[in-house]
Amino acid sequence: MRIRVSFEFGAGACLWADDAEARERWCSAVEFADVALDAVIVAEGEALMAEVNRSFLVAEHGVEPRWTAVEEAAFHERAAAWTARVAAALAAEDIAVAPYGAEAMASDDAPEIAGEVVACFAHEAACAAAAERFLAGHVWGEAATWPGTDFVHRASETTPEELLAALEAQPGFVCGWWQERAGGEGAMLEGDPVEHAVACVRERNATGLVNFLSWLAMRRVHLAEDFAGLSWLPGKRHRLAPAGGTWWEWFTFFRQARAALRGDRPSARYLKAERERLLWRWTHGGSRAGWPATYGEALERSGLRREAFNRWAK
Repeated sequence: MRIRVSFEFGAGACLWADDAEARERWCSAVEFADVALDAVIVAEGEALMAEVNRSFLVAEHGVEPRWTAVEEAAFHERAAAWTARVAAALAAEDIAVAPYGAEAMASDDAPEIAGEVVACFAHEAACAAAAERFLAGHVWGEAATWPGTDFVHRASETTPEELLAALEAQPGFVCGWWQERAGGEGAMLEGDPVEHAVACVRERNATGLVNFLSWLAMRRVHLAEDFAGLSWLPGKRHRLAPAGGTWWEWFTFFRQARAALRGDRPSARYLKAERERLLWRWTHGGSRAGWPATYGEALERSGLRREAFNRWAK
C-alpha cells in the first residue's frame, strides 16, 4: 500500500492514503499513531504542520498565505527531507511513501464531482466556525465554498449531500446548495453569479435566488427551516415574464454571444440588463402561473423535487 505526504492549512494531518489498499484501510487521513514512526519523526511532522498553519493569515475574506517565496521554498525542502525519513521508517512495514510533491494517485472508486458546495450563514462568526470545522476552500463574509475536487480527500462528508446535511445542522445556517460548475456560466453576467446568489439570500429575494441557482446548474438545495417556509412577497421591482424570453432578448443574446466568441466584451448595457433580468424577473412558470407562495414552491417550480421539508434535488 502507498501513502503520500501533503501539508494543508488546518487539515490536522499530513499523511494521506494514496492507493486503493490504503484507502480501504484508512479512507483518507492517516494518523501518526496508525503507522510505526518513532517519537522524533512524529514531533518533526507535527512541527511542520504547525509551521504551515502559522504561514497563513485568516483574514476577513478567507485564508491568505503570508510567507515569502524564499520561506516557502525552504519549507518544501525540509518537508521533502522529512518525507524521505518517513519512507525509510515505513519500508519495513510494507508501506510505500510517494516522493514529496508527487501527485495523488487516482482512485477507481473516487467520486467525480464537478462543481462546488456553497453555504450562507446568518453572520460571519457562524460562517467562520463552520468553515473551520468542515475545511472550506474559500470564505467571504457570511458565505463559504467547498470545491468538488476536494471531496475525494475528505475523511467524512465525502459527498455534497453529506456535507450539506452536516452544514444544515450548524448554528446560523441559512441556505446551502450544490452547483454543477464552479462559477456557473459567468461570461455573460456582470460579476460573479455565486456572489449574486449569495446577495439574494441576504435580501431574501426568492426571484433572484432561484434564477441564479438555475443559472448555476444547481443539483441540490438545503434551506434553514424558517427560510424554507418563508412566504415570498415580491417587491415593486419584480416582474412576471414568460419563460422563453422575448424575441428582442434572444436577438440581443445572440448578438452579444457572437461578440464574446470574437473575443469582445459584451456591452455594459447588456450586462446590466441580463443581471436585472435574473434579479427581478420571474420566469419559472411565467405570468400564467403567477408568483410562488413560498421559497420551497419556488424551488419546486424551477425543476427540483422536494426530498424533505427543507431539501430539494434534481
